[in-house]
Amino acid sequence: MNAFEEAKKIFEQLHHQIADKNKDAKIAKNLDVLGNSYYRLTEEDAVIDYSDPISRLGYVFKYVGGHAEFLKEILEITEEEIGESPFSGPTLDMVCLGGGPGTDALAVKLFLDANPSRPPVTQLNCCVMDKEPGWEHELDVMSENLGGLVKHSFMNLDVGKKISKSATAELEYADLITISYLVSETMFVKPQKFFEDCFLAARRGAIIVYVDNFGEHTEFFDKLCDGASLETIVTSDEKEWNPTKRNVEARIFGSTRDRLLAAYVEAYGATKNGFNPKSSGRLGYRVMRKT
Repeated sequence: MNAFEEAKKIFEQLHHQIADKNKDAKIAKNLDVLGNSYYRLTEEDAVIDYSDPISRLGYVFKYVGGHAEFLKEILEITEEEIGESPFSGPTLDMVCLGGGPGTDALAVKLFLDANPSRPPVTQLNCCVMDKEPGWEHELDVMSENLGGLVKHSFMNLDVGKKISKSATAELEYADLITISYLVSETMFVKPQKFFEDCFLAARRGAIIVYVDNFGEHTEFFDKLCDGASLETIVTSDEKEWNPTKRNVEARIFGSTRDRLLAAYVEAYGATKNGFNPKSSGRLGYRVMRKT
């Protein structure tokens, strides 16, 4: 199963739980709001609000599959570079900073499943830290769909505030720390002290993965890493991600996309583009090891 298939399952399960006859039109409309919010991330007053389940469901539809596939690819590039799996455990402990619905856990699970010749990881413990407490429900559904391999927990996190002792304890124990699309959302809240404390707390040998959309935030992240005792394993400032199976999401999400579009047309009397889940883009990434 690929990430788009898993995202479709999770979307439909969450969709079924919302008792609102107009939910499809609202989800479709919210995709505009999400797109505009992300477009304005370089503005200091930009805010992305995920407190509404409709907004979170729109995010699952639009971003979970593509983001998980790209992180899986980064892990494969890392494995090729070092000549072995970056994870050697029977147990893998990971912390997802700004982890939302658990997208990074999905990526790691797919990476582990893709090659049975790797040293087996029989337990994936995932702690998602995010400012929006509502994501805990989507994480519950994600973990349920990923099966017994994954155990999860959720912790409230505000990058603009001092890191808590409980969050520090999770970071000290983690084998893998992911920072996916967090810097672009938070660079204007002055997160320097937060990341300094995160890197300080990370144990020696921990793998830290940063990925974000192409832009100034990757250079900003590099400055955050100055003096943090991090060894770079693989890096790219601008990778054109356009997988050979680019159209797979259209096939998998086809009926869902058509349903949302039809509801949008009925509710608002107009058609529009932009209903396909994200499956390509320009991205920057870093994979580092704490020394």
